[in-house]
Amino acid sequence: MDNKINFIGIGAHKSGTSWIFERLKEIDDFELPPIKEIHYFDRKYKQNKLHFTKRFSNFKSYVDCVKICVLNFNKINWFYNWYFNNYSDKWYVSLFKSKKIQGEITPAYSILSIEEIKRLKKVANPQKILFIIRNPVDRAWSHYQYLIQRGKKIDKKNLIKEIKSFMLSDEQRERSNYIQIINKYRTFFKDEDIYILFYDSILNEPEALIKNILTVFGLKKNNLQNCNFTEVNNSSKKLTIPNEISKLVNELYKKDISVLSEKIGSYCKIWNNEKIEKSKIWNIKSLEQISYF
Repeated sequence: MDNKINFIGIGAHKSGTSWIFERLKEIDDFELPPIKEIHYFDRKYKQNKLHFTKRFSNFKSYVDCVKICVLNFNKINWFYNWYFNNYSDKWYVSLFKSKKIQGEITPAYSILSIEEIKRLKKVANPQKILFIIRNPVDRAWSHYQYLIQRGKKIDKKNLIKEIKSFMLSDEQRERSNYIQIINKYRTFFKDEDIYILFYDSILNEPEALIKNILTVFGLKKNNLQNCNFTEVNNSSKKLTIPNEISKLVNELYKKDISVLSEKIGSYCKIWNNEKIEKSKIWNIKSLEQISYF
């Protein structure tokens, strides 16, 4: 298992990970899997078993696979490996055979346990961790909108109660607990190898964001001619957040945002309704550069 994995993106969910994945695919120096989210370290599959049925879990996944294969026919060997080889650590590493900069982005890795992160470090051993974060209030509502778009059934008679239950769930809170996520990854990765990216940068300065990512890997900033910075990826249908839910979520994350503002600064200060000079907003920096602790 000598293949080198340069980076792993760990989320957060609904924070622009699909946009970053698509932009990096457009840069010649990068080679990313044709499937964005590998989900190797967060799903419980038996080692050295062929999980063909789970990879084709339903008709839609089969149709999606056919579409992806047609659009990425030059990756047909990769897809054969993905669908027809045994699920194992060796198999996972074999998905990354390029000499270019390679890695994967799976937002669910942000809520891995300590033991799961330890395994990620041992098996993948990525050089860099990219953590894309978004105002937790906006992220939580966007996540709910996404689930509705994906077919989540709505109980209209008890809608507010249902949304409250979602927002207060342990998993939802864990996905937005950026401080906890960072601390867990710091157990196995050096501060200088963990980088914070902001969803806000995708909206306000997308080209600068990608240029800074190139800098992380020691690349020149002038090879972005194929990047479609204005493209929108994996967006959710916009729903109006009920006032009661808006108040709940704002109160829920008020303290978290205050801590993020103090510890990380940058766009987190804007989330906290603080004024900040544009020159003090960065697109990407390692924890070491942030002087986080």
